[in-house]
Amino acid sequence: MKSFIIQTIVLLLILSGCGSSDHPGKKLPTAGSTHQLLDSSTSIRLPTDFVRIDTEEYVHADPSSPLANWAIPVLQTTLDNLKFQDSSIDMFLDSTNRGTVLAIIDTKYIPLSKESGSMLASTIKKAQDSDMRHAYTTKNKSFKRNGTLGMMHFQYMVADVQLGGDPFYQGLFFLSSSQKIYVVYELSGKEASIKDYLWTLTE
Repeated sequence: MKSFIIQTIVLLLILSGCGSSDHPGKKLPTAGSTHQLLDSSTSIRLPTDFVRIDTEEYVHADPSSPLANWAIPVLQTTLDNLKFQDSSIDMFLDSTNRGTVLAIIDTKYIPLSKESGSMLASTIKKAQDSDMRHAYTTKNKSFKRNGTLGMMHFQYMVADVQLGGDPFYQGLFFLSSSQKIYVVYELSGKEASIKDYLWTLTE
């Protein structure tokens, strides 16, 4: 899985370009709280119920977590891979039901385009196909731009083929600003995403 993270970053470096894109076409959310990312002047607005947590806090969640114990190893693996790119991971939890968690890292600037998105999706699919425990269903693939901020978004419904039970949802966002690229990982027990809030990111 670590090799997958490396492959995606390298792929985006190779496939840089302007490309065409669609404006999100929505007003930025005004409700919520603003958080400053660790070791950075970058800030982002998130829903009021989202609170910052330590990366180990949610991984060792109790069995009553809406994401259930079988989803926790997926999160742990992802965090281990993200730390390879940025040791200062910003992690946020929906405190109302512990059903949504976000991990945000930043790395050097990489231009995004629709053209690179299709190949990135193919790379992600190969990684998913090697996961024999989970079945992945694509829910969203998009690339949009708002001013200097570009967003590539992939969302998947994930089912445990061994244990069954309710599925959970994985969101992977690549946000390209004028200075850096931010990788946002969303793990949730519900399909609704916080992607509209990601447009509030400012440097």
